[in-house]
Amino acid sequence: AKEYGLDVDPDAIVENLSVGHQQRVEILKALYRQADILILDEPTGVLTPAEADQLFRILNRLREEGKTIILITHKLREIMDTTDTVSVMRRGEMTATVKTSDTSPAGLAELMVGRKVLLQVDKVPATPKETVLEVENLRVVDEKGVERLKGISLDVKAGEILGIAGVAGNGQSELLEVLGGITSGTGVIRVNGQDIDLTGKFSDGQSRRARGIAHVPEDRQREGLIMDYMAWENTAFGYHRDPAYQSGILMNNAAIRADTEEKMERFDVRPPNPRLTAKNFSGGNQQKIVLAREIERNPDLLLVGQPTRGVDIGAIEFIHQQIVALRDQGKAILLVSVELDEIFALSDRIAVMFDGQLMGFRDPAKTDEKELGLMMAGVVEEEAA
Repeated sequence: AKEYGLDVDPDAIVENLSVGHQQRVEILKALYRQADILILDEPTGVLTPAEADQLFRILNRLREEGKTIILITHKLREIMDTTDTVSVMRRGEMTATVKTSDTSPAGLAELMVGRKVLLQVDKVPATPKETVLEVENLRVVDEKGVERLKGISLDVKAGEILGIAGVAGNGQSELLEVLGGITSGTGVIRVNGQDIDLTGKFSDGQSRRARGIAHVPEDRQREGLIMDYMAWENTAFGYHRDPAYQSGILMNNAAIRADTEEKMERFDVRPPNPRLTAKNFSGGNQQKIVLAREIERNPDLLLVGQPTRGVDIGAIEFIHQQIVALRDQGKAILLVSVELDEIFALSDRIAVMFDGQLMGFRDPAKTDEKELGLMMAGVVEEEAA
């Protein structure tokens, strides 16, 4: 640990370490065994920017010592900043292997998708209107008695995207779950000026949808889809009581399938086969199915967690366009993402969470990754405070 600058307390219990320090323990295990080849799969997904920088400094040192490092990542900036050569995979095949110095982010994106990709989100400045979501002193305690949300207060206006930044595990998931009716809490939540029950007795996802709330969960496979069910069945979940889907006392399956075909065409789901089970679609197309189901309901408030996790660059471009289009229609959007690039690209305002608390709000045009990274680690500079 001293030799490589991997500062870890050897007597600490691993579950009590931050995810960044847990990552260091994983690297120490490999170094202790004198591994010559180190394979890292998305190593920065749970790290703050400062922790990621430290990780790459260590990797550079290992490279200088003759170690071979294989880095699997979808973050183009990490590839450009840290690698010597890059191989691109598309649909299970290697499409290219090039020197990193001979390529560019746009070039890599084109190799990954097979066409030119717009890497920057094209959007006009927001014009926020009336407040749609109000949250006051929201608290959530888990089944072990641990307080996961510690007095959260925020608001989201119509025609605005509020991005929630933070390292995974600092309360963002619990915030989405209580807003979406999955778990209970205490405090006040209002949507369009009307209070929402938080006890769980009269509150669930169904009642949230009736109030104009749509929810794209963080884990599409565990919470957004039933993987062994067909696409047309998945597009009806949560909205199966819609009169358009009914035929007397039975469901009108033909109507649901026809509606799914239209959604798949509008959202470019591939293959556009509503009878295919969810598990047979790629991650990006699974995400499009969930987004189509929720966005097409014309919600007043969209809760969206990790919208592009594990999604290819082409699908990322499309998903970002759909979220911005919904904002431009005057809808309120609460976005949770661990990707700071995504937070900056989509958000009109940014809130940072650490240890179940809001560390503050920032204007994307007046802050940077360094400041947000410090806030994500629980540090707020005096002048900013």
